[in-house]
Amino acid sequence: MRLDAWRQRAATHLHPRLAPLFIFAPVLGASVGVLNLSGPDGPGDSLEELRSTPAREVINDLERWP
Repeated sequence: MRLDAWRQRAATHLHPRLAPLFIFAPVLGASVGVLNLSGPDGPGDSLEELRSTPAREVINDLERWP
């Protein structure tokens, strides 16, 4: 399944306030560094890693985002 199709399906299950977050995970190209959760770990480990990211790192990544 293509990512854009997944995004459209996932969006129907999210609260409308969360829709703007999709700009940080575009269909093509790079995403915000803290959202790069690719790797051998399962989704649960990746989410825990994201939750434990220091706020300053998240802010720095978002400030560099185009």
